[in-house]
Amino acid sequence: MGIGRGYYTDETVGRAALRLLMATPLYPPRPGGAAGYFATLVQRLAKRSDIERIVVLTRAGRGLPWRESRDKVVILRLLPSAPGVASRPVRVVVAAAIHGLLLLTAWSWRVDLVHVHTMLSRRGLDVLKRLGAPSIIADMRDLAARDEGVSVAPYARCAAVICASENIAAFLGARAVPADTLHHIAIPLERPRPRTAAELAALRRTLGVPVTNPYVCFAGALTSAKGVIELLDAFGAFATAHPDFHLILAGPGRPGEAARERVKRCEDARVHYVGPLPHEQMLGMLQDAALVVLPSRSEGLPRVCLEALALGRKVLCPPGVLELERACPEFVLPDLAPATIAAAMIAAVRSDAVPKYDLTPHDPDVVVERVCQVYARVTGS
Repeated sequence: MGIGRGYYTDETVGRAALRLLMATPLYPPRPGGAAGYFATLVQRLAKRSDIERIVVLTRAGRGLPWRESRDKVVILRLLPSAPGVASRPVRVVVAAAIHGLLLLTAWSWRVDLVHVHTMLSRRGLDVLKRLGAPSIIADMRDLAARDEGVSVAPYARCAAVICASENIAAFLGARAVPADTLHHIAIPLERPRPRTAAELAALRRTLGVPVTNPYVCFAGALTSAKGVIELLDAFGAFATAHPDFHLILAGPGRPGEAARERVKRCEDARVHYVGPLPHEQMLGMLQDAALVVLPSRSEGLPRVCLEALALGRKVLCPPGVLELERACPEFVLPDLAPATIAAAMIAAVRSDAVPKYDLTPHDPDVVVERVCQVYARVTGS
């Protein structure tokens, strides 16, 4: 049990109830698929009688309270973040602060289980284990470990690893992470509410997007890894064939990032950068798009593609995502060359075909039940 306080028994259900620490740098109101995942998970877990309390440890944010309490859920916005260009000593200090806060939170809230987003700190998983933290479940949402060439040895020493996609599970399994600790669990997805034509027109006006022109939509971080530069190059060729189309880019952008700087320099009046959007507005932008494109170099299972599919949109998906390649191969980009992206965009808008994808495994109740089965297996409760 490490520093956990031991389970209490809920007499109404006759089983142990858990105190859980959920540690993730991404949590609403921060945008992004991972933030949406952890928010959905926490909301659904909090409704269960076998969960006593959930403490969410996440990054501090300007203008946000450092602590919030919502029924069973306590949100602590205490984690620091290093600037993208920080020196190694600064990164080391930030990492040490994160490890210390994780351990202090686990101890002070007497938690039984630590569920950690691996984006937070991979090396910290070993640190926590050595310092006597409760059982640790690592949650890997993307393939950053593969792309950055970091060691996944700390994952092998976790009690369990939740994998958001088949390619993540295959990557870890090929690197000696024990198969019996790997759990491929689909991303939970709430079915989006379709907006009315009036709501969509109002959203366009709010964002300064032409009300009548069709548009291609990109939703995600403005980084080179997301293929933003290739998409801008492709749009130039695509717009020659379809000059009435616009390109809408929505998502956070870090100053100095090459992709963001390229967007800033773009002089095409048909290209609009609307910045990071609240999730509800993002869903409206996806629904109103003639085509959604995500030319990312590396993804687990991108939430934006799932949301676009749930809204019945045409979406061009990145290569290497096994679930999408199996379900709708004709809507998966074979490579990320601008000419390939442009040709796929032209073919997609001229076709009447719409991709089909079975969203049943993404039902939030199904997902949360599977996560709880992992909790039970790890704790023996």
